[in-house]
Amino acid sequence: MSVAKMTDALGWSASRSWFLVCVYCAWETIALTLSTLYSFAQPVIQERYSVPNVQIVALGQSMQIFGNMFGVALLSPISCGTFATVPIQGTAYAPNLPTLIFFMFMSGVAWSTSLSLVPAAFSDLYLHRDDIGQPIALFVIGASVGPSIGGVVATAMLNADADLKWYFLVTVIVSGACAVPMLFVPETLPPKGMRDGRGRNGNPLHTPVAQLQDGAATIPSIDRRNAQSGIWYLTRVWVLLATEPIIWITGVYNGLANGVFVLTVVGSITTLADFKGLPLMDAASSLIFACIGVVLVWFVMPFQTRLYREDKAEHKGRALPESRLLLLRDVLWIFPVALFWSAFTGDAQYNKWHQSVSCGLVAFTDSFLYQCLLIYILGEWFYSPVSNLRAHGH
Repeated sequence: MSVAKMTDALGWSASRSWFLVCVYCAWETIALTLSTLYSFAQPVIQERYSVPNVQIVALGQSMQIFGNMFGVALLSPISCGTFATVPIQGTAYAPNLPTLIFFMFMSGVAWSTSLSLVPAAFSDLYLHRDDIGQPIALFVIGASVGPSIGGVVATAMLNADADLKWYFLVTVIVSGACAVPMLFVPETLPPKGMRDGRGRNGNPLHTPVAQLQDGAATIPSIDRRNAQSGIWYLTRVWVLLATEPIIWITGVYNGLANGVFVLTVVGSITTLADFKGLPLMDAASSLIFACIGVVLVWFVMPFQTRLYREDKAEHKGRALPESRLLLLRDVLWIFPVALFWSAFTGDAQYNKWHQSVSCGLVAFTDSFLYQCLLIYILGEWFYSPVSNLRAHGH
């Protein structure tokens, strides 16, 4: 990619904008599909390297999570000013377990750094519009569908008794195939008005930031000297975590909700296979309902956009970031209901559809929560979306 090819987002056509959205989300889905293979391949890894304790094998997954944190906290903010993309790090075939654990750390750093740039690019294209929820919905769909597909792929490889090297070969080949076309994807710049804190019609985006813009000294300016040093980007995440409680509060809440979602998805497979006696592939088919639940977010988001526009009209054209959460308060209660439903229908006397439907409901509410929080943060702190999303993800 070339910095000289970056374009003002307002000059982009609708087809070009949606082309970028679809390409990024497709790549995101593939990256997250590959990232889930390790957790399912742990029995194969334990057998291949003759490791007596499965907890030692699980260290690789822990290092991948640590690499995820390292990427979003340090490399992603620097990428805002020094480089725009990070190549996908395919995991090479490791000769021993320590090398594999290190490779898992590197893969976590690479894919987390790259993925965290995607919603920031979407904010350049759509933050000045009321319907930013649609591209963010596609991003959220990819974030949930990817691991679900990865679970199905890994289960199929386990059933086929695939050797460990095939897990690495699939990762490397697919990663390389994705990295090459991504080099030709165009870059974006935020609309010029948004860089000054104003929307498309020249009005302030919302009151808190408009007030901060009046006291320009309170907002750090992103100039070339700061971009070249990278110090501003390195420290911005930690400054936001220390000074903006809503970011880390929503981040922790979203992390807990996402953890419950992952446990529900993986637990549904275990419940169907161990307690209901279904074959592993039949149990993995319950993930289809998780994908359906996530896709529903796309169709529900227009209702949230309508509520946002009505609230914006009531405030005489002033957009309030918290109005992005209006529908969330009516939807969020489905999350605990689905969890209780899943817990009380896990016995053998209930068929698999109870677990499948509850899995889909949890996927829908978790994804809708994640999407609303992303849009809220993008709207509240639009002048540094990259650092804000890193702080939220961290």
